[in-house]
Amino acid sequence: MSDATSQKPLTEYSFEEMGFVLAGTGSPEVGIRILERTSAIDYFGNGKPQIGCGLFLQRDCVAVGVLFAVGQLVRKVYTYWLNYHRDFDRQVWGALARQTFLMVRFHASNLQEKRLYLLENSMRDLLEEGQQAALRLPEWSPERFRQMLSDVTHRYGRDNRLWDKLKTGSPIIDLDLSAH
Repeated sequence: MSDATSQKPLTEYSFEEMGFVLAGTGSPEVGIRILERTSAIDYFGNGKPQIGCGLFLQRDCVAVGVLFAVGQLVRKVYTYWLNYHRDFDRQVWGALARQTFLMVRFHASNLQEKRLYLLENSMRDLLEEGQQAALRLPEWSPERFRQMLSDVTHRYGRDNRLWDKLKTGSPIIDLDLSAH
């Protein structure tokens, strides 16, 4: 992606970290990039990758978890949390809500692109619903957003467990109504 902007440079990513890149002006396209160990990328096999998301609601905060799953024998799940009240995330959110396809680029241990996937974007309706929910609330703080993510992790786990929860239930979870 030429003329791309991202939240941070790839050199600052940790292994297994997923992030977004915006390319273009006016109505930018968004892509996903993931830094992963070369050996893990080689192990993915030829299984079909999947993209999904969950919309998490509390009375004063909204979060969207974007999850990417890949792996033929062992599933690997990568997660990124979108916060509507963070400028970069809001741009990504808007681009994702308009975009039909998503490019996912894996960068290996040497930071070179090692694998590329093109997927249909199945998240558009849920992102639109999340945006409407976020616009109905006053702006929340970064600390409040982190607390909400802690609540989500405590209740539903991370990565694979969260993926299973979202694939077997509703992708919209009201944390105020869900069982503790």
